Amino acid sequence: MQKQILDIGEIYSGVYAKSAKAGEVYCLQARDFDSNRKLKIDIEPNVTWSNMIERHFLNPGDVLVAAKGDDNFAAVYCGKIKPAVASTMFMVIRNIDQRKILPDFLAWQINHPLKQLYLRMKSKGTSITSINKLALGEMEINIPSIEKQKAILSLSELKLKEKIIKDKLEYYRNLKFEGLLLNAIKE
Repeated sequence: MQKQILDIGEIYSGVYAKSAKAGEVYCLQARDFDSNRKLKIDIEPNVTWSNMIERHFLNPGDVLVAAKGDDNFAAVYCGKIKPAVASTMFMVIRNIDQRKILPDFLAWQINHPLKQLYLRMKSKGTSITSINKLALGEMEINIPSIEKQKAILSLSELKLKEKIIKDKLEYYRNLKFEGLLLNAIKE
């Protein structure tokens, strides 16, 4: 079954919030996510609590989509750091019917190269491109059964673990090679 994102959940823009040194709220930026699109754990709260900010608090299962720049990645807010809001860098898809589609599966689909190509084609701007709610909302998502979604996510997670292991192996292989070259110089 295919559905547009606007039929899957509600799309909101991130909130503008002025940074504060002694903040109580995390205002998530693109830099707060690692290369695997996982939220880093070493970030600090950087926004002051207010009624306006409170209305925009993220809930576990909300999907953040980077709306500005060249990488329109999607990530799921899991609720490990809270309270948190998404900056204006993001659009937030919330109130997703998780009986039909898992937030992680929705993020996985948005991160798929074909969907990323769709977003690049829909982006506007010259120096910093951006996508709007309509472009994101009109994106069509394939929705298989929950069991199939879980299987796809499991395979994707295994692929990610394999990539991490290969990267570490390559790092240590290069380190060993550089060590051998240094020893050759000493002789």
